Amino acid sequence: MVNFEQVQKLRDRANISYEEAKKALEETNGDLLQAMINLEKQNKIKAPEAGGYYNSQGEQQGGKGDGRGH
Repeated sequence: MVNFEQVQKLRDRANISYEEAKKALEETNGDLLQAMINLEKQNKIKAPEAGGYYNSQGEQQGGKGDGRGH
């Protein structure tokens, strides 16, 4: 179940309508990051200056390092 605060947060970050934000969150079961990735892939939002949420092969980018503090 998606709540108003989640929809509002996505709207603020992605500059999209309430309906678009709600639909994107419902499709990802409330996962804000995955909703942003999906919207970016659908060209509904612009990728951030630093690159985006997924790489050119369509794979989600992780953080820096190997997850063990390296």
